Amino acid sequence: MKKTVTEWLGEVKLYEKKIDKIETQLSSMKLFNVGTVGEYALYKETFEKNKTDAIALYDSYVKLKENRNKIRAEILKFNATQTIKIGEKEYIIALALEKLKSSEDMNEYILKNQLNKMNSEINKIKTNVESKKESLLESVSKKANTSSSKDIEAVEKAVEQYKLYNEDFLNLQEKLDKTEQEKIEFIENINIQLNLKNATSEIEIEL
Repeated sequence: MKKTVTEWLGEVKLYEKKIDKIETQLSSMKLFNVGTVGEYALYKETFEKNKTDAIALYDSYVKLKENRNKIRAEILKFNATQTIKIGEKEYIIALALEKLKSSEDMNEYILKNQLNKMNSEINKIKTNVESKKESLLESVSKKANTSSSKDIEAVEKAVEQYKLYNEDFLNLQEKLDKTEQEKIEFIENINIQLNLKNATSEIEIEL
C-alpha cells in the first residue's frame, strides 16, 4: 500500500485513537472466566461468548499496535534518510526535528557564555584603569599640592600598562547574532518544508 507521508501520519493518529479506546475497554473487562462448574454448565453459552469476544478484542489490539509501529518505523526510516532545505542549509529530517525540540543548542550556549565572560572581564579592567588613574592623580596632587601637565603625562604613561587589551578570537557577537538569526529562520521555515516534503513523498507499507 503506497501513501504520502502526510497520509501515513494521519493513519498513525487514527490507530492511536483506536488503540486508546480498546485499552480502556480491556482495562474495564475481564479477560478470564471464573465461576463454579455448575455456573459454567448453566451459563456455558455466555461464558464462551465472553471468551471469544475478549480474545478477539485483545487480538485486534495487538494487531493495531503492530500496524501502528510498522508505520512509525517506516516514517522514522524516511526521516533518517531524507533531507529538507532550510535557508542555505540541508538537514536530515530526523536531525531537524531534534534541533526543533531543543530551545538552545550547545553552540549558542557557548557563544553566549563566552561573550558574557569577555564583557565582564573588559568591564573589570576598564574600572581598574580608572581607579588606578584616579589613585595616581590623587597621589601626585597631594605630593605637590598641584598637578602639572608633566605630572598628568606621567600618570597617563603609568596607567598605560593597565589599559585594556582585548582579542576576540571568533568575533563572538557576530557569530552569536548569525546563530540566533539562523535559529529564527529555522523555526519559521521547518514546518513549511516538512509539510511540503511529507505531502509530496510516498512510502509503501504492507500491513
